[in-house]
Amino acid sequence: MNDKMKNIKSILGELVTEEKGLVNANKLRDKLELDHKEKKEKNYKEKQNSFQKDLIKTEKKQATKRKFEKNSKLEQLDMFSAVIVDVSVKDDAATMSVPFFSLSKVKDDVPRTYQDENGDDILKLEPSGRGLATIWDKDILLFCMSQIMSAINKKQKISQTLKIDTYSVLTATNRGCGRGSYENIEDALIRLRGTTIMTSISTGDKKITKGFGFIENFEIESIGKERELTRKDAKGNEVTIKKRTVLNFTVKLSDWIFNALKAEEVLTLDNNYFELSGGIERRLYEICRKHLGKQRHWEIKIENLFKKSGVKNSDLTPNNPSEKKKYGNSLKKFRLEIKNIAEENSLKEVGYKVIFDKESDKIKVKPINEPVETEE
Repeated sequence: MNDKMKNIKSILGELVTEEKGLVNANKLRDKLELDHKEKKEKNYKEKQNSFQKDLIKTEKKQATKRKFEKNSKLEQLDMFSAVIVDVSVKDDAATMSVPFFSLSKVKDDVPRTYQDENGDDILKLEPSGRGLATIWDKDILLFCMSQIMSAINKKQKISQTLKIDTYSVLTATNRGCGRGSYENIEDALIRLRGTTIMTSISTGDKKITKGFGFIENFEIESIGKERELTRKDAKGNEVTIKKRTVLNFTVKLSDWIFNALKAEEVLTLDNNYFELSGGIERRLYEICRKHLGKQRHWEIKIENLFKKSGVKNSDLTPNNPSEKKKYGNSLKKFRLEIKNIAEENSLKEVGYKVIFDKESDKIKVKPINEPVETEE
């Protein structure tokens, strides 16, 4: 009797084990089927998203091409007179994305190389005899671009060559109308013409390098006698320079900038942009304007912002020895500079609030009129 009971229990145990195994097998099968279904749905969504992104890119390219072709029909003048008043300040997207301009008011004659995420060289800047073009020299380009875009919006005839009255560009860019301002125009034009931008494209075992500038050529009309000034260069050596009072000038924009205008690849800057006196403040505003757009806020790590800014150690010379010892390298000094900009609310006049977060080592940027977020 006991042996029979043991056999029955053994058989029942085996049945229960088999049933559990069957249940587990069914669960495993259901899980695999669910995983397969989710994977198919995920792949389908990824393909859909990729297709939509490609479609958006194609539509943008087609829209840009249509704008370029439409605005090319307006290019009928040999020379465009830059006399339009009350224009919005325009900047082309390309020069906002990459740090093309030096942020130093001291002659910057150091070549620069910028790389992509893979470490490949994508852009090189070679300075002119008077140094790299500066972010203040760019004011002349902004004036030209604003005039051309205003004409395009009004469907007026345009030209790649502009005739400019010096007083007009000085007042529009808030540079003052003293003698020095008139004299500095020539230096700015020389740097814009002389700074060479080089890009390289590799195809197989061949490498194609292209070089171009911000402007093709210029011509100035000056009055009065030249005067000689003695200045110190970046190495502390005294140099003698000749200055002329530039009454008016003509400038031919480079092909790539003029094509960007015809394609309307521009952004509108705040009218108070020219009130920003510091090079770092101007570059920070450019970056924020390019990336923030119409978002409620935008944030970036200080290290990444440092790379985008193009700031060099010479742009960050501290005011006293104690700061120099404490903030020895460029990144540390840049972090301090950005922290000061945030605390002093330096971008308030151009509509942005910069918030520095020490713990995350990031800045958060939001429109000045954006309501402050509160916890409920």
